[in-house]
Amino acid sequence: AGARVTQQLIAVQPVGRGLEQHQDSHQRHQLHPRRTAERALAESIREKIATLRPHLLDFLRLDESAPGHALTLAEWSQPTALRSLLATYSDHIYRHQPTLTREQKPLLSLWAQWYIGLLVPPLMLTADVFDVSPQASGVRTLIENGVDPWVIDFGSPEKEAGGLERNLADHVLAVDAAIDEMRALTGGDVHLAGYSQGGMFCYQTSAYRRSEGITSVIAFGSPVDLSKMAPFGVPADVAIPGAGFIMDKLLRGRALPGWATRTGFQLLDPVKAVTGQLQFLFALHDRDALLPREGQRRYLMNDGWVAWPGPALNEFLQQFLVHNRMLTGGFSIAGRPVTLADITSPILAFVGEVDEIAPPDAVRAIQDAAPRADIYERSLHAGHFGLVVGGSATKNTWPLVAEWMRYADGNGPLPETITKIDDTFVKGLTMDQAVKRMRGEPSTKVVLTIFRKNENRSF
Repeated sequence: AGARVTQQLIAVQPVGRGLEQHQDSHQRHQLHPRRTAERALAESIREKIATLRPHLLDFLRLDESAPGHALTLAEWSQPTALRSLLATYSDHIYRHQPTLTREQKPLLSLWAQWYIGLLVPPLMLTADVFDVSPQASGVRTLIENGVDPWVIDFGSPEKEAGGLERNLADHVLAVDAAIDEMRALTGGDVHLAGYSQGGMFCYQTSAYRRSEGITSVIAFGSPVDLSKMAPFGVPADVAIPGAGFIMDKLLRGRALPGWATRTGFQLLDPVKAVTGQLQFLFALHDRDALLPREGQRRYLMNDGWVAWPGPALNEFLQQFLVHNRMLTGGFSIAGRPVTLADITSPILAFVGEVDEIAPPDAVRAIQDAAPRADIYERSLHAGHFGLVVGGSATKNTWPLVAEWMRYADGNGPLPETITKIDDTFVKGLTMDQAVKRMRGEPSTKVVLTIFRKNENRSF
């Protein structure tokens, strides 16, 4: 039994690290033959874990069942099966150095179940939006919940050669290339997740790839029908021509510096911007109260904003704002016509109920744009930044993302707070008729979106 335990613990050791500690710990275990078997086994395990803890990844899940395709210890520890697994693993880790002498590398635990996620930021923000501070880190929360997060970093265009000359297709193709690289390195498909415009990139990349290699798409406050984004209640037929005028007469293909983007976003919700500043000023006497949120405040007030490349901005305004091509008509990437109707992966859309930048109706339009995909929704009482940054996101958004990944991978139930949208059309019916039409099996959750009479908007 002691030998089996030693073998199993070695199996969770990351590749090529801490082999000396394994050998020393095993020798120490052999120095206490007079202890009872139970006491010796317990202390051996405790000592080994304590010794190897700095070298282990946080992916042990002792309270979960193994995936259905996993081998039990009794199965994979058989000599023939173990030799086959070691050979397969060795082929993988030496695939780029075929001439090197192969060492006997330990296997990663076959009981471990990781979910691979690629996080995509919007153009105007740095990739740190997913890791603003230890208290507000989406990346950290995902790791704690069994997700292996990878992050796309577009950098600061104003500081990189040619950065201000990038167009939208450059960014979509970068996400596309990252997916291929991740699949080659991990051997699995990817959950593609993006915030704001980053979610738009995820939709576009999934459509460009016809969802190949993408397990699911997750979008946080990502608009699809941009005609619903007119600020301050300005009618779309006024706001959109106004945006076209600004594009043609003022910007003329120029890049938008980070300070200008920050100011524009603050003007979209001026009350919240002013309130946040006042709360900060009134709390200056209490340093301990300010410190946990200081990283988040500095990020949103200054550090997180970068320039928007001129060609990308021009394309965004022309294709997606003026002509609304995310919803209708499609668009072109690297000379290939693309439409969101090409997406077949399941989609989870996070909706901010008080989002002034990407209003709920603009986000929910993915239901119309991607008819071949199963659409799911999670609605939160949050603004645009609150969906991914802050204490509420750490508590409500990111753990739910991990649960969703388990569900999409077939290893768990659909989380109760996520609603599948089936698009049963009930407009014009009475409430009683609508409920009867939407009724399903016992305990089926029914969500009705209520519209004002003669108005094509929900409230």
